[in-house]
Amino acid sequence: MTTTTPTPAGCVAKAEVIIGGIVITKYLGATNSRGSRVKATSGSGKTATVSWDHTLDAHDNHAAAATSLVWKVLGIPADNLTLVGGTLPTDEGYAFAVLRK
Repeated sequence: MTTTTPTPAGCVAKAEVIIGGIVITKYLGATNSRGSRVKATSGSGKTATVSWDHTLDAHDNHAAAATSLVWKVLGIPADNLTLVGGTLPTDEGYAFAVLRK
């Protein structure tokens, strides 16, 4: 599926929605043996976990986990992706729709 968005210059930018491309991320607090991290889960149940980067804000840490999962599962690099999303209610994590540029 391809979506188009008009741009101010009259050009049309295209972004392909990756089917089933919803990624849910969740913060995992530090334990005695591991530091804080973010776990990303795809709609098909595949996961990727990345360490919390203290130089990033919460949104960017969750986006990094989602991007890591897309790379792991589909082999699509971050510069070919757009993530659209935000926080879930009651601090349950973040949800991202994955778009291919």
